[in-house]
Amino acid sequence: MNGRDHQSLLAGASQIFETRNKRVQIAVADIGTELGQNVVLAKCPHLDILINSNGGPPFVEFQSLSRSDIEKDLKRNMITPLRMIQKTLDSMVAKGFERIINITFVSVKMSIQG
Repeated sequence: MNGRDHQSLLAGASQIFETRNKRVQIAVADIGTELGQNVVLAKCPHLDILINSNGGPPFVEFQSLSRSDIEKDLKRNMITPLRMIQKTLDSMVAKGFERIINITFVSVKMSIQG
């Protein structure tokens, strides 16, 4: 499990252990960077399941998005997941078990007004 906040990761890992009796490896890193991706893959180099979710952009009116905003969101929600898929797919294929889930926006997990 990956995230930028150590305490949140520990809480999530503890909840999984308490409810499912499964230990969770955590990696504190910004997955949107090459360094962060390498930190995550160093902790778990042979994934069974890759779930990409980098939060999505905050709610704003579409017309107000600048080119910079759009490029940042494309990197966060398209380029980063594609790079993680590239880095993990061969290992999953070699095991004969590939599962990739891409969550592209926070509203997939919870409804937001707007």
